[in-house]
Amino acid sequence: MRASVGEVEQALNEGDIATARELVHWIQQGKPAPTDLDEEVLEGFDHFFPGSMQAIEAWLDDHRRDTVEQAIKQGQAIPGMDAERVDSAQRAQAAKMYSSWSDMKTRQIGDRDRLELLLTGIGFTVRNLQQAERVSGREVWTLDAAPIEDRHVCPLPMYGSSAGGRYRVICVWGRPTEDELLQWVGDLAVNRPALLLYFGRMSERKWRDLGRMTKTKRRSLMLLDETLLVYLFTATGSRLRAWFDVAMPFSYSLPYDASAGLVPAEMFYGRGLELEAVRGLNGRCFIYGGRQLGKTALLKRAEQSFHSPTRGHYARWIDLRAEGIGVSLAAGEIWVTLHDKLKELQVLDAKSSAPIPGKKHAADLVVRAIRDFLSANADRRVLLLLDEADRFFEQDGRNDFEETRKLKQLMDDTQRRFKVVFAGLHNVLRMTERPNHPLAHFGEPIEIGPLHAEDEVKEAADLIRKPMAAAGFVFESKSLVIRILAQTNYYPSLIQLYCSQLLRNMLNQVAGRQRLQGPRYAVTDSDIEQVYSSDALRDEIRAKFRLTLQLDPRYEVLAYAMALDLLRDRYSQSDGMHWQTIHQAGALHWWPQGFRDTGELDFQVLLDEMVGLGVLRSPSVGRYVLRNPNVLLLLGTEEEIVTVLNREREPAVEFESATFRPPLRQAPTKPARNVFTYQQLSRLLLRENHVTVVAGTQAAGIADVVPSLTDYLGSDTAPVALMACSDRQSFGNALQSALSERPKDQVSVFVIPETTPWTELWLQEATSRLKTLRSENKFASLVFVAEPATLWRLLCDGQGAEGGGSPWMSLLQWNDGFLRHWLEERQLQLESEERRGLVDATGLWPALITELAGDCTDLRTLRERLETGGRWLASSEAERTEFQEKFGWDVKEPTAVIDVLAQLTEPVEASELAAVAEISPDKVHASLRWGELLGLTRREGAGFWTVDRVAARILLGADR
Repeated sequence: MRASVGEVEQALNEGDIATARELVHWIQQGKPAPTDLDEEVLEGFDHFFPGSMQAIEAWLDDHRRDTVEQAIKQGQAIPGMDAERVDSAQRAQAAKMYSSWSDMKTRQIGDRDRLELLLTGIGFTVRNLQQAERVSGREVWTLDAAPIEDRHVCPLPMYGSSAGGRYRVICVWGRPTEDELLQWVGDLAVNRPALLLYFGRMSERKWRDLGRMTKTKRRSLMLLDETLLVYLFTATGSRLRAWFDVAMPFSYSLPYDASAGLVPAEMFYGRGLELEAVRGLNGRCFIYGGRQLGKTALLKRAEQSFHSPTRGHYARWIDLRAEGIGVSLAAGEIWVTLHDKLKELQVLDAKSSAPIPGKKHAADLVVRAIRDFLSANADRRVLLLLDEADRFFEQDGRNDFEETRKLKQLMDDTQRRFKVVFAGLHNVLRMTERPNHPLAHFGEPIEIGPLHAEDEVKEAADLIRKPMAAAGFVFESKSLVIRILAQTNYYPSLIQLYCSQLLRNMLNQVAGRQRLQGPRYAVTDSDIEQVYSSDALRDEIRAKFRLTLQLDPRYEVLAYAMALDLLRDRYSQSDGMHWQTIHQAGALHWWPQGFRDTGELDFQVLLDEMVGLGVLRSPSVGRYVLRNPNVLLLLGTEEEIVTVLNREREPAVEFESATFRPPLRQAPTKPARNVFTYQQLSRLLLRENHVTVVAGTQAAGIADVVPSLTDYLGSDTAPVALMACSDRQSFGNALQSALSERPKDQVSVFVIPETTPWTELWLQEATSRLKTLRSENKFASLVFVAEPATLWRLLCDGQGAEGGGSPWMSLLQWNDGFLRHWLEERQLQLESEERRGLVDATGLWPALITELAGDCTDLRTLRERLETGGRWLASSEAERTEFQEKFGWDVKEPTAVIDVLAQLTEPVEASELAAVAEISPDKVHASLRWGELLGLTRREGAGFWTVDRVAARILLGADR
């Protein structure tokens, strides 16, 4: 059905501008509007309540059991029912079901065989049924059945996929009150979903009271009484579906989930063709689109529907960004993640060892294991769904897509019985368009946009209407559904968010007795207005929409520039603006440096990408406009738009091996990071025999060297700590014994920790021992850990001169780029000025950052802490002393020299410092070198030295 001018006029007369704009948009496009909504979802409920219920109840009152049973079996006419559409086999089964029901009703006792016959007849596939409790007038049985994951049978997750086929069957006799029924049902959060079999007949009033009370007291149940049972006997299709259709509106439910990611099968609307393409053997391998548009939901749904080990089908969704691949982990470490996930699926043997970062051809072991698994059974298939793949591709692309090529080769070798699907933002599309991308010809990428394509508009409307109807709420008019679509721009996640708030608001009204006319409560224009007028909801919808614009900072500038021009009447909504005008008057005007390297062809590609995101549309060739004026609602007022356009913008943080540090594999969600950078770890794991001295303070994590290496290497190849040594001889013996036990084809790491009193002689011993090694496939990396006191002793022994022989490695501060990345991972995205405050307070020292911000779970808490600046570092004398020890200021000789430098507050030359401090130049030079290796002092060029600002503040014992 196409929108009409009359509908537009009606919306305008009602003051519903958003709906009117949306209808005008569909008229201009010449396409059907989402107003042709079928009434299928309400058919069962409306037919039963109250008309059929009253007719069946009256008829049952006038007939004995045997008469009723005979009428059901013979298909005789029963008021309120259509027996003609039921075949003889169904009638025979229905008669047996009624007989079992009547027997249990008369005896007031449950019976396993009769219950199973009844439940099977309704539509459950019973696997196990056991009595769990019996008291006078009530029994509780536990039912294990085949899970229901089809929304055409069960429209809400709580009794479908979320239940997993596990229910409580509560059998009730006598005349309990509604309060008693709800008390016996209990809280769904701690109990299995309840199927309440009431062996009596509910009156119309009792049904209505029950429907109101379930919503008031937040109790969920599926009630079946004798009247409803008889009604189900003539249901066409699934009796189970008919029961759910009738009973669910009398219950309480919250089916909408505003969080992104996993969407229950019942709440997954649209994307049917895309789902088949992902699961198909020869389907496509790339998915791209903006945030909040359902990429992850599509992948998770593909995983749920494909994974079936009994059929030999194995699927696993993996969030590469959450795993750190390409973000804080090198692209090659994807094989460690794949190994762990496939081992969980039992695709790989439980005893197989994980790939070792320092081992040659680590990926080959995983690839070979997957091939062997598939070769063992021709029916086996493995589907890997790799989400958030942008950073992985960016990093892998710098190495000619080495890891992606291995995955492609495995797909080719197995005739796609092993299939990998990548999903990401528009960077994934851009990357796959590169001519050297190994998967560039594996089918067109799948674009995931808003649900406003012609074949998905109705799905978007159904996502609003059907779950609400099943929960007991119907819309007063179809235009209200269109208004929600307009206000959410057809984004499925925003629809979920909006309807979640709307449903909660309606439930509160029922609980507050503002809505007394049930059991299906009407959602009115004022209800929609009340929900959307909430600042919290509007702000959250806008924030989620803006996440899509922030995929590329150029998207944001273009959208807001075009919105401002539209508000200032610089172009019309019908004609749009030519791309050259957008380029010159919008992009280059508001952010010239951001668009400096964007060519004209690339600029048009950007605009086309925004069309796919549902932000723009193209009314004619070369012209673009906001998809419709309702997008302005998501962008804000003119003042807010100007503020965004004037905002300072920073380039995206890129992975840098020299500054990024891996997350801890044993605690990936914790704030702490590995003390080493990727570059440092690569150096320690070189396939050669070598000695490294690692210097650092507690503030930089020197005490965590062994735990960090153990975490990174894994338990199978953990470093060996040589701790029980007291002198050079005992160390030499221990080292020789350890070296003799090195496994083949890997780098073995041996650590002399900071707690061991090692000396320069030990370094000489280690070097001489390594020179005797001759193996070409076994390597030894010796790591000597030097905390500040040990480091000073070494320097005094001559191991710190310029060009000296010791291969120093320092644990130093983070840099600003890695701090940004760390904050983004923890969803603490500070503005640049706020982040400068964090840098000022911590000096980017890891221990201080984690102490100040590590336990913060929200921006408000972090901002409150930042308001105190650096004063938290020296709140008491005891804490000041503790912080000084963390920085090595308890080593007196070099500290005395650096103390003088800190008090000077300006960079000075070493010779000038020696004169001021009245200390020999050699001692000054050694002290500055000591501080440099620990990150406490730094060279400012031309021979000048200065002290790290935060370290100086702690040393001098002063606040900022």
